[in-house]
Amino acid sequence: MSRPFGFQPDRLHCWLFGPGTGELAVVYVPPKQWLVVDGCQHAGSSWAVRFFEELRAADQRLRRVAPTHLLLSHPHLDHAGGVAELIDWCTSQNHRPKLAAIPRPSNRSATLDDPMEFVASGQAQGALNAIGKWWKSDPSTRWEIHVGVRRRFGAGELTFLSPEPGTVASARAHARAGRSIDWNELASAVLITWKKTRVLLGSDLVNKCWAAAAARLPAGPVHVLKVAHHGSREAQHHDVLGRLEKVSSVLCTPFARQDLPSFDDDEGADLLLRRTRWLELTGLPHKVGQQAGVARTLARADLLAEPHGFICDDPKDFPSSWVKVVADGNGRRSVTRGPGSVRVVEQL
Repeated sequence: MSRPFGFQPDRLHCWLFGPGTGELAVVYVPPKQWLVVDGCQHAGSSWAVRFFEELRAADQRLRRVAPTHLLLSHPHLDHAGGVAELIDWCTSQNHRPKLAAIPRPSNRSATLDDPMEFVASGQAQGALNAIGKWWKSDPSTRWEIHVGVRRRFGAGELTFLSPEPGTVASARAHARAGRSIDWNELASAVLITWKKTRVLLGSDLVNKCWAAAAARLPAGPVHVLKVAHHGSREAQHHDVLGRLEKVSSVLCTPFARQDLPSFDDDEGADLLLRRTRWLELTGLPHKVGQQAGVARTLARADLLAEPHGFICDDPKDFPSSWVKVVADGNGRRSVTRGPGSVRVVEQL
């Protein structure tokens, strides 16, 4: 399991994990910047913790590796799983990364002015509480989300593309009025640029909010895309799709409870495959224990019926379902696929 996680310190790496309880992205930007976005866990085990422990065990150069930055893009259970556990692990390693979150963590008791009160998931609330505790005890860990501001990130740049300040203000107004909040509208999409490679992490941002976020993208293509909202049609904005090249690496985690992505005509997978050669799924829209033990390539039409033969035994290793993209300084990319992953093409 550790061998496919092989590491090259002079290249950009992007790992995506799922399904499990959550979605986990880890991006390494030379030199020595490690961004963790959201989290994933299974059977009480944080996949981010396991990931960093595996890297440490597999490579002597990484014996002290830990995240330098952590973002909770929005407080949904399928993105918050294992985040609090990762923060606890960092504490045990005497390591303090920069921490950012949507909604902004609070150091006071929740009130109607505080949208955190409306976070339904205990996992998400726990992650926010853990971040807020660090912000209070060590202000140096505070990583504010300033949308549209390009920041130095290793030898590259990082830009928060969302959420819009007006959208945040509207959520707070909803909280004060006792109304529910659509956290996907507040999801924080992130652009990372390193040399000739652009990585766009779409979080769960929905189409009604993508126009403003996409307007912040610099001219030119997106080379690596973490698909928004598990490939749902409602999150595949034409401005983002138009940035893809046939050779772009398009990565997606499934969401079993909502059967995402859908492989029907005019749904998310179809829209994406009109712009790129293939879609790299970390797994199929099944539970973590029903993923395969070998990476496969399947046609979209074959997945419409999804015969039971696609459901396999519980993988033995942590984790089975993942995809990694590595880019060198000239923009050349390679893809490594975990045994639970599925490459979806239009035709075999």
